[in-house]
Amino acid sequence: MMVGHRGGDLRHQERCFSRVLHWIPSSFKFSQLGLASILKQSRLIVPPNQRNYSWTKEEVTTLLQDFARSIGSEDTPYFVGTIVTIRKGNDVLEVVDGQQRLATTAIRSFHT
Repeated sequence: MMVGHRGGDLRHQERCFSRVLHWIPSSFKFSQLGLASILKQSRLIVPPNQRNYSWTKEEVTTLLQDFARSIGSEDTPYFVGTIVTIRKGNDVLEVVDGQQRLATTAIRSFHT
């Protein structure tokens, strides 16, 4: 399973995303934040309708290996995938998509 994307894949995703934007009402606000910013500056809540944490050891290993490779290479940014949240307060974000990646990263950051 490929968790992240590099280089050309990221550019392709950006093009696809920009095509979708014209269908979204103007009341929606988007912001591009780094994963570290989300984890440090926000309190994340997971609504009851989200599935429980279910990643296997292999999926966790893949994500962590991808992180390690990206740290060693400053050529291209690492794209961990889109994480969708809904702002519920000044520093509170409700996770809509990306829960498994966020949880894995948060758990790992507390155990280093």
